[in-house]
Amino acid sequence: MYQNSQIKLVCESVTGDREAFERLFLMKKSIVIFKIKTIVGNPDDAEDIAQEVAIRVFQHIDSLKAPEAFNGWLNTIIIRECSKFFSTRERYVFSEDISEDEEYDSGISEIDADLLPEAYAERAELMNDIKTALACLSEKDRTMFLLHYGEGKCYREIAALMGISVGAVCSYMRRVKQRLQRELIHDN
Repeated sequence: MYQNSQIKLVCESVTGDREAFERLFLMKKSIVIFKIKTIVGNPDDAEDIAQEVAIRVFQHIDSLKAPEAFNGWLNTIIIRECSKFFSTRERYVFSEDISEDEEYDSGISEIDADLLPEAYAERAELMNDIKTALACLSEKDRTMFLLHYGEGKCYREIAALMGISVGAVCSYMRRVKQRLQRELIHDN
């Protein structure tokens, strides 16, 4: 019954019925926000991203060919918007700015202070290499990588979020690791 009413609302939304779209998105909103919170981890950001998802869905729903595929299509938009959020915030790129307190807390002694500029330069170069390597990945691969290594999500959670099998996540992650390794070795 739920599936039939969703398909009916999708069909009406595709034809430009704004009221049907509002009902459809209201029906899916809690699921959308839950998935976004799971990916980004911050409820405030989740609300903002959900708004972007709603806008993208509204703008492009007329391109949806099969109403039965709406849930997968919606998941793709959620993942893209979360990926945009990560890339604009650079949440998972290590900070190149280290305060004096952080230097002190990290165990750098006064004797090691003369090594700091060289170590800092190496770290900055490494971070630049990592940014470059991540930029070479597809949006889907980068999202999986960030979900796993940035958010600590297990493959099963990533599979559920992205609507693919655990085996597919394993395959993608193996390929991502190999690509990053090649990119990082190639740069050196």
